[in-house]
Amino acid sequence: NLEASGTGTVYFSNGAQEYVSTYAATAVKLILKAVGGSQLSVGELDVLGATGDNVDFRRTDSGEVVIGRLASAYQYGDRDTDVIPEGSIVFSGSYKGNPAYNVLILYDQDGNIVGGTNAAGDLQAQQILLAEVEEEGEIKNVWNGTWLYWIEPGQQTDLAGLARVRAEMYRVNDALTNEGQRLVSDSLFENMPATLPEIELGK
Repeated sequence: NLEASGTGTVYFSNGAQEYVSTYAATAVKLILKAVGGSQLSVGELDVLGATGDNVDFRRTDSGEVVIGRLASAYQYGDRDTDVIPEGSIVFSGSYKGNPAYNVLILYDQDGNIVGGTNAAGDLQAQQILLAEVEEEGEIKNVWNGTWLYWIEPGQQTDLAGLARVRAEMYRVNDALTNEGQRLVSDSLFENMPATLPEIELGK
C-alpha cells in the first residue's frame, strides 16, 4: 500500500519467498483506484531495478539525510589544496560507477543548479567522488563509493529558497574534456533541513 502522502515503494516479490524478483520488462502499467470519490495525484514515478551507474544520498543512523555545515576542515587528498574548509555547506551521498568518468551535479526543486557565487557573481560549487585507488593499475568501478558536494564559506549566498535537492550523475567518454557527457542516474528529491546541523567527515 502506498502512503496517503509522501513517498512509497512497491516491490515485485516472489510470493511467500523473501527475495525480490527481477523481470525483463518493456513497460509497467500503474492502476490507481480512488476510494469514495477522492482524488489521486502522482508527483513523480520512478521504476527501480538493477543499475549500472547509480547515485543517492547517504543517511545517518537515525535516518537523516547527510546535509549540513562542516564543523571542521576535511582533508580528502594528499595535496595541501585537497581540503573542504570549515563552515562549508556539505551534501554527501553514495554512488556506483567509475570515479574517473563520472561527474555529479545537484539541482534544487526549481531545476536550478545548487551553488553559491564568487565575487563576480558566477555560480560556484565543488564536488568529488571518493574511491580506494590501487598504487598500480587503472581506477576501477566502485559499488558503494562516497560523493561530496559543497559550497565554501566565501561562496555562500542566501539559500532560503532551497527547499529540496536531488543529485544527477553523468558519465563522460573523456575525463579531461567531459566529451560525451550523458545522464546515467538521478536520485529522488530530499528535503533541506530547516536548520543546517554541524557535521564531521571522517576517513
